[in-house]
Amino acid sequence: MSSEPRLVVVGYGMGAHHARLIKEVPGLRLHGVCDVAPDKRERAAADHPGIRVYSAMPSVLADTEVDVVVIVTPHNTHAPLAIKAMEAGKHVVTDKAICVSSAELEQMIAARDRSGVHLTTFHNRRWDGDFLTVRRVVESGQLGMLYHIDSNVTYHAHMGGWRSDRDAMGGWMFDWGSHTLDQILLLASAR
Repeated sequence: MSSEPRLVVVGYGMGAHHARLIKEVPGLRLHGVCDVAPDKRERAAADHPGIRVYSAMPSVLADTEVDVVVIVTPHNTHAPLAIKAMEAGKHVVTDKAICVSSAELEQMIAARDRSGVHLTTFHNRRWDGDFLTVRRVVESGQLGMLYHIDSNVTYHAHMGGWRSDRDAMGGWMFDWGSHTLDQILLLASAR
């Protein structure tokens, strides 16, 4: 891997947000964006002049300059895309949820182990200001011992796009539920 890792974002819906975040982190380089939709590729090229724009995953995997593939596509595509990327020697970051079944996760871990690359998932809600405040309070001990954590999330059942397709999304727990569970686990382990 280069001293400044070169990342390609796969999927330029929410991936547009990830691309912007990558550019804001010193030491990371947005190398390119891959999307099957021509309008999203055009938007990526306009948003980030000078990056490489790919229309299909095989082109990303064939590019020897790509170090890390950031997968921001429907949840049910994460495992097959990640496995192909790892088999091509690329490190992988998926948006949450990492995949939609334990069998897929086992396949992803096996591909990671065979390839000797890194695999992780991005849980952005652990960096929300309100959550960081709650975490600081819990870690300070001001509340004493935690015995119960309750979390509520308002969720719209008809969000549109691929999130309206249960097979693509995996269900509520694979979307906002993964954020909620991640935060609860962090709070529960804070003391």
